[in-house]
Amino acid sequence: MLKSNTAAMAETNSNYQGRKTSRKGSTERRIKLLEAALRIIAREGTRGIRHRAVASEAGLPLAATTYYFEHIEELINDAFVLFAERMRVEDRLLGETCFHVISEFNQRELADVETRDALSRELATLLSEHIASRAACSRTRQLKSAFRNDAMHNQVLKNFIADNVIEVHGLIEKALAAIGSSYSSTDASVIMATINHLEYLAILDSAARFNRAVVYETMLRAIQLVLSPQPGQSALPG
Repeated sequence: MLKSNTAAMAETNSNYQGRKTSRKGSTERRIKLLEAALRIIAREGTRGIRHRAVASEAGLPLAATTYYFEHIEELINDAFVLFAERMRVEDRLLGETCFHVISEFNQRELADVETRDALSRELATLLSEHIASRAACSRTRQLKSAFRNDAMHNQVLKNFIADNVIEVHGLIEKALAAIGSSYSSTDASVIMATINHLEYLAILDSAARFNRAVVYETMLRAIQLVLSPQPGQSALPG
């Protein structure tokens, strides 16, 4: 399913800079080259990207690489666009899941301490498992770090990050507003900032040293603060 969805995106996304494809076989070959480029970036960084190296990694002739990507910069850009699209699908699913979990409660129900604690723990488990899954994949950690670095001087990638942040933030904000948060936008930023901080630590650290308990407790504390009765609110519904 992921490959077919990726092929569809690769055919329609205007952020790809290499030669466009019109046939299914051509699109699949192009994606195969981009996936090979991502494996090289994960191992060596963008400095390892060469036409011949990517062709060899993909098991395709050199002519295939130069046909789709005349310049190395196009190849690097399109590899990161493919990676960004896949990360965006994951992040959107996470945002939608959080929205679904939060929206099952209302302000009156969350006035109950035990109910609020149960929701906090459910969200903390969900988010810490998401972070742990990325920490467990060294390739994803390395690519995300390289992706962020390249986005500093690549406007296309910078826009990808901004659009993704806005989309996920909006889902969480909407869910928090639905349960009566007076600071839904700020609270959504607190949750996202905590996730980003913990993911960054995962990028720097090895999976063997990744401390799930610390991630869970940190995420739980942030969520508890967000869901706690706010200034001007009574702990009990009026």
